[in-house]
Amino acid sequence: MKFKFKTLILFYMVLLTGPAIKAQSNTVGLIFNDSAKSYNGYTLFSPLASKNSYLIDNRGYLIHEWTSQYRPAQSVMLLPDGSLLRPAIIQSGKIFLAGGAGGRVERYD
Repeated sequence: MKFKFKTLILFYMVLLTGPAIKAQSNTVGLIFNDSAKSYNGYTLFSPLASKNSYLIDNRGYLIHEWTSQYRPAQSVMLLPDGSLLRPAIIQSGKIFLAGGAGGRVERYD
């Protein structure tokens, strides 16, 4: 009887948390947002292990995404004309991952 009770509890936990997990899957890069302490606006970032750059709102919803052939080099920025300026790391036989890594600058409109 104990086994069935644990199985039933697990079933209901999955059933009840499923919609919350699905709702969170639509966001990019946001774990927690305290609207009272955050600035109103967008966040632009390029994860170092990714070839993508993301623009998200305060709820973590994707506003725009840019995809490159290269990983980012420490920064990314939007220019006044709305284009994206993104330094990139050129892959070579030796990998230098400290500050100053790069070798390429990309601009996307």
